[in-house]
Amino acid sequence: MGIKADWRAVILCIVAATTFWFLNAMNDDYTSNITYPIIFDYPEDKLVAVEKLPSKIRINASGYGWNFFRKTFWYKTAPIHIEINRVPKKKYMSSEQLYQIVKQQLDDLRVNYVLTDSLYLPFEKLRKKKVIIAADTSKISMAPGYMIVGPVKIFPDTLTVRGGYSQVKDFPDTLNLFIPQTNISSSFDEDIKTETSYSPDIVLSVPKVKVKFEVEKVHKENIVLSVQKVNFPEGKKVI
Repeated sequence: MGIKADWRAVILCIVAATTFWFLNAMNDDYTSNITYPIIFDYPEDKLVAVEKLPSKIRINASGYGWNFFRKTFWYKTAPIHIEINRVPKKKYMSSEQLYQIVKQQLDDLRVNYVLTDSLYLPFEKLRKKKVIIAADTSKISMAPGYMIVGPVKIFPDTLTVRGGYSQVKDFPDTLNLFIPQTNISSSFDEDIKTETSYSPDIVLSVPKVKVKFEVEKVHKENIVLSVQKVNFPEGKKVI
């Protein structure tokens, strides 16, 4: 019992000393480089980001230990908000411009400078375009001896493409569906995804469409027909 009690006392002393050191250290002033989250505020009905937006920046700041602790180890840190109201004239925001934004929002730390050299701003004017949905019957995999009869029906047969101006302006007027089913031998009635490899940032207003068409077996039959010669040149034979 004596040994266990001694170890318990030692552990309590270590915990107490560590806690005292930590609390005392948190009251000291520090200068450090930290990574800080950012978020862009922009009108989504007018602008669109055509590439992935930056989510963090690096800054050099000074302040009390407690403030650094909250900014770096806290469960949820309020991000720096960067406001974009129109398509930027320049695609990059300089570190000096960032500094002016950051220092206004980090009032509990003294921002010395921004380590991030620049911030990429991949914004374009939002554009929408209505396109026709179609299916190329020559690329539909049919079972041997079967064929599509009648029209291929698609519901809905149009959708809206949404994206940056440079992405949408050259988008084709028709979106051809890819039908993954193979060796089709019966009437078709399936939901098909609307997909495009044109640009990963393009958004389609309709994720799926209903595709229907009738299928029949092809019957082969040999028929012998007689040929009646009309105004046929003399001396010529029909082969």
